[in-house]
Amino acid sequence: MFPAATTSCDVTVVNAALMDTPGTGVFIVPPRPPKKPATDRSATVLREPGGSVRIVRLDDFPISYCDLIKLNVEGCEPFVLDGAREILKRFGPVVIMEEAHEKNLPDPYKKSPQRARAILESLGYREVSRSGHDTIWSK
Repeated sequence: MFPAATTSCDVTVVNAALMDTPGTGVFIVPPRPPKKPATDRSATVLREPGGSVRIVRLDDFPISYCDLIKLNVEGCEPFVLDGAREILKRFGPVVIMEEAHEKNLPDPYKKSPQRARAILESLGYREVSRSGHDTIWSK
């Protein structure tokens, strides 16, 4: 299904969104406030039948080693983490996660930061550092 990497330095680019279950969805890009720069437009993936974005799970990739996961997925963190539970258990990578502001997230993503933290804590992770909106988690 996915090409296997031959070394830990290989990179495979996949045109898909990461979540907890495979399928399709659509990107929702909220309107930009007038005083915000054009580059400040966060997108969120919503599952919808017949959507145009392929959704995959990180656990479905043939990963032979993982020591870092960086998430900046605008409220989809708990979904991505749910789809990466086996990798998190097997390799225990450091997780750097941007925690989006709840007030800026559409439903059903309002409680995403708390849900993402709960998933990591249930897998034996603890927050070791914070820089701005990013938190660093380690086992």
